[in-house]
This record gives sequence, C-alpha cells and structure tokens, in this order.
Amino acid sequence: MNREKKTFVILFIICSLCTFHSCKKKTLSSKIPEISFLSFEKIIPTEGNIVHKGIVTFSYSDGNGDIGLKQNDTLGIHSKGQEHYYNLWINYQEMQNGKWKDIQLIDPVSKEEIFFHTRIPVLLPYEQEQIIKGEISDTIFIYNPLSKYDTIRFSLQIADRELNKSNIIITPMIIRTK
Repeated sequence: MNREKKTFVILFIICSLCTFHSCKKKTLSSKIPEISFLSFEKIIPTEGNIVHKGIVTFSYSDGNGDIGLKQNDTLGIHSKGQEHYYNLWINYQEMQNGKWKDIQLIDPVSKEEIFFHTRIPVLLPYEQEQIIKGEISDTIFIYNPLSKYDTIRFSLQIADRELNKSNIIITPMIIRTK
C-alpha cells in the first residue's frame, strides 16, 4: 500500500470514528440528582373559598437511578429524627416586609414542628443502575391561620441513596387566601 492510500485509510477511520461518536445519543452521566420546577396548582375546595392545599410538580433526573427509599429504610442515617430520614425536603417561606424568611411552623395543639418533608419511594430497584428521569408531584398545605402574611413560596431539594443532594428549586410566589 502506498503512502497516499495509508493516509487516506487512516483519515477515513478517524473521520468515521468522529462521526460515530458525535451521533451517539447524549446521556446523563452525573450521579448527583437534578431537579427542575414545573408547576404549582392550588386545589380549589368544593365548599368555601379558602384554599388549603396545592400541588407542586417538578422533574428529576439521576445518572445512576438511586433515588428513593424503601419503607423499612429507617435505621442509622435514615432513622426518624435524622436529616436523611427524608429524601425530599420542602421548606416553607413567607414574604415578610419585602424579604423572604424561612418559617418554622409549630402545631398550636401539640407544639411540635410541622414538616412538609417527605420520603420518595424507590424509583428503580437497588440492584439496577441506569439513568432515570421523570416527574414528581406532592400535595402540600398552604393555609396558615397563624400568619398575617399572604405571600408564600416553597424551596425543594432531593437526595439519593448515596446522600448526594440535588440543586434547590424555588416555587414562584403563591398568594394565599385568608
């Protein structure tokens, strides 16, 4: 084979590999979950005009699919009272005097803190590892009779089983009815 043919063959192989590589479907490779806000919808009750709840919806993606906890994952770092008992943290904020403030809600009867946090169930079996994407919706209470402020929002964050925390998303302003 002469030199020109060898050069042509090598260039052809390189171009073919580059073309094949650029045509490959792009995949999510991060093992850190990512979330994006999609919507918030007030639930209008059938009786009365006070809106008590809303539904927040967000999308998620994770490069290895390890989002979610089993119902019996309640020991060690996942035990009640520990930070990672929950894997979806929802924080309540009020607009007070032109500034957003994180609010800790206390039940007036039990005097215990009211949490909006929850546990996302297993989305992909533990033994599998693959890219997952989807949407999660959660119903949350928005009526706070103890507050004189009517403008609220929520911040949300999730964590996977390796304790990787996602980015934080924030809902738009929500005007509560009193």
